[in-house]
Amino acid sequence: MLYELLTGTPAFHGEDVTDILAAVVRAEPDWSGLPPSTPTKVRDLLRRCLQKDKTLRMQAAGDMRIEIIEALQAPIDAGATQAASVSGRKLPWAAAALFFLTALGLAFVHFREVPPASQ
Repeated sequence: MLYELLTGTPAFHGEDVTDILAAVVRAEPDWSGLPPSTPTKVRDLLRRCLQKDKTLRMQAAGDMRIEIIEALQAPIDAGATQAASVSGRKLPWAAAALFFLTALGLAFVHFREVPPASQ
């Protein structure tokens, strides 16, 4: 979601769900699609979130939120331009969207559980 918010395009493309899932397994996102002003910490976070090896992949949305907050508080890279302020305004919304989607997914799983039948 964060990749899509920053680039305006999905990280993986396909004509249907099967094609998209196949792209997730075999392809890497187009990292050059990220705005040049994207902070290094955010780029690193995206790479960890989209890592193919699940043992190296970021596991918890709360940890991602902390990383995004730290990236927002870090000084801007020396090579960043004025466009950094524009993408800097997008990051809080991206963090909020990520948090909301995670909470929504957890709520869906929780309320979908069927309580055991009492005997």
